Amino acid sequence: MKPSIKFILLIIFCSLFFSSNAFAQKYDLVGTWERTGVDDNFAGSRIKVVKLDGNLYRGKLVAITTAMTEYCFSIGEIKWLNIYKTANGMYDMDDLSKSSSDCSSWYASKYIEFADENTINITSMSTDPNTAGNYQVWIRVE
Repeated sequence: MKPSIKFILLIIFCSLFFSSNAFAQKYDLVGTWERTGVDDNFAGSRIKVVKLDGNLYRGKLVAITTAMTEYCFSIGEIKWLNIYKTANGMYDMDDLSKSSSDCSSWYASKYIEFADENTINITSMSTDPNTAGNYQVWIRVE
């Protein structure tokens, strides 16, 4: 008995749909992320990312380091704002920065790129990525 063309096309369509859907899920930003790094005073801080309405996300500080308190950060602050997906595994966002001298704050534009499903790299859009804080590595912890 020969399978019909419609049946074969249905199998191909379902295979493509489910494999592309699984691939898209692989790079899901929602969750809790911890900053890593050997010489990084902010390593150990955690941000919980949630999806808002539409295609926007935001990340709230849920754990901070002593160095972060010296820079006037506090738990509950929105650290990552206006996060939106630009391609599979890539996002743009505004990252909250602060001055330790006067606690002034501003948002700096940055890129998020998945290295794998549980690791993201964050790079500044406008400054030297070798400058402190302009290149960050975060791992998924929840």
